Amino acid sequence: AYWHKNALVESWFEDKKHLFKEESRQKLLELGDPFFNDINAQVEAAESWADLTEIMFFNDISNYFRRYTEQLDSSLEKIYYIFYLLHVPAMSQLTNHLLYDLNRILMGVLKELDQTEMNSFLENIIGLFEELKPQHINTVLDCILTLGRGVIDTKDQSTISFFVSKLINIPARYQ
Repeated sequence: AYWHKNALVESWFEDKKHLFKEESRQKLLELGDPFFNDINAQVEAAESWADLTEIMFFNDISNYFRRYTEQLDSSLEKIYYIFYLLHVPAMSQLTNHLLYDLNRILMGVLKELDQTEMNSFLENIIGLFEELKPQHINTVLDCILTLGRGVIDTKDQSTISFFVSKLINIPARYQ
């Protein structure tokens, strides 16, 4: 019940569905009510303690949601999904792991974007880093380093300048 009330998959997805290809949209729709209804049905059908132990519980659901990035096709879709997960209260115990996942995906995403998408993406991701920096400074700095390397590898001076200007505007409080 806690997960179902806090995941809010349908409302998030309704607002963000334009960011995903049709195949990924179908996959993400499986994470909402159908997923939780299935778990509820398993709980109601359980006849023994052994039956109950076979059902996903809190940490199992968290890990399932985290691993769901593997179901998505593009790096950008994976990053948007991780953005969502970073804002789900039930995922708070996995924030550092999600940031590690994000860091791993960052290099690939820059190769998938054109110039217009690149600047919009950089602005969004730096905004997220700014939001997460107070609690996760080390991991955020690792992500910024990875992103910076990827931006430099584009060899596109306007993209590099845009990235640097966004970094300069991040308040430098590292306490």
